[in-house]
Order: sequence, then structure tokens, then C-alpha cells
Amino acid sequence: MNIRKIFLTMALGVFSTLSVFGQDFFRTSSSEITIRSGVVMPTSSTHEMDDATVYGVDLSRFNDFGLGYRAGLQFTQKMYDGRNLMEVPLALVYKTRSIGSETRLRNAAYGAAFSAWYDRSFSSMLGSFIMGLFSDVDVYAGITPGIIYDAFSTTLDAGADINFRLWKFCFKLMPGFHYNLTNNYQYMNIYDEVQTVKGLFSVEAGLSYSF
Repeated sequence: MNIRKIFLTMALGVFSTLSVFGQDFFRTSSSEITIRSGVVMPTSSTHEMDDATVYGVDLSRFNDFGLGYRAGLQFTQKMYDGRNLMEVPLALVYKTRSIGSETRLRNAAYGAAFSAWYDRSFSSMLGSFIMGLFSDVDVYAGITPGIIYDAFSTTLDAGADINFRLWKFCFKLMPGFHYNLTNNYQYMNIYDEVQTVKGLFSVEAGLSYSF
């Protein structure tokens, strides 16, 4: 299953359950710490740039309305031309209210049924069932300054964390889009023209603890 298929399954599983949310919403704890890892890749497959592995840790804090901020530290191994990247992601975040366990099970069954009707694929149906078990979603937008080799880098970021909460622990699926404001990632095309990679896509998994 390629990355686009994974993203479609994630989106289908979440949005196909939106219409059946119950009334058992509740807010979670106001702070959380997250460790995460995943891959980051150029948005276009024509760019001569390999996928890179990213590791990070974040601290988030939210008020009673679900509004909050996030700050962290992340390391990307062999981001470009064998060079490592160290960054400090900063973001504003909105956390939706959490969903009770009974409603999550109903949502998962509804999502699987919808996927079976729409896609007629067992893998999509299973993926939609799992995605339907999510408890809440964090939507974020921010900026990430960093250093790669001896150069400064900056990206604008936007994405969503799909959360599967159990007590104070939470497993996260974390897709995101990143726009490179600085021209750090360049290569020569077959016409000897300089091309710059601007768009990056990331998919990460994380584990958080709320307190």
C-alpha cells in the first residue's frame, strides 16, 4: 500500500464517522508530552531526494477550550545529501473534544461499512475500522526553524494528529505538510537547471502521556 493509499484510508476512516459522533464528548488533560518517529519526503516524486527518517519529542499545553501550543525538538537523519537536520518545531494547536468508548465502536463499525460500500477492499475496510476508533484530533499550524550542516532552514507547517487514547496514554498518527521557506534542498535536473524542493510531506507515529 503506497503512501497516498494510506493517507486516503486515514482520511476516509476519520471523515466517514463525523456524522455519527455521540454526545459523550469530554476534554482531556491540559498538558502532554509526545515522542514520535516517522518519514519525511518530497511531495513530488520527480525530485531527486530520498525519504528521510525523523525523530522528535514535543510538549503541548491546552486550555479548557482546546486551544494550545506545542514546542519540541526533532532530528532528521540524512535529510539531504547525507546531511542531518536539527529543528525546533513551534505550533498553535486546536484539540477537539474526546469521544467516549461506546461511540468510538459505533463510529468504527460505520466507517468500515462505508468503506466496504465505497472501496470494496478488505484493507480499506480494516483501515477505516481502525481509524474509526480515534478518540480526538489535534489540528496544528506553525513554523519550524532549524540547522542543516552550516545553513539555516525554516518551514511552514500544517497537519493533524489522529489520536487513539487509553487512560492517560495516547497513540498518535501524525500526517503533515511542510513548505520550505529557505532554499536548502536543490538539485540539477537533466537540463542542468537548478531545481528547488519546496513541499515536503511527513507521516509519523507517536506515543504521548497526558498530565
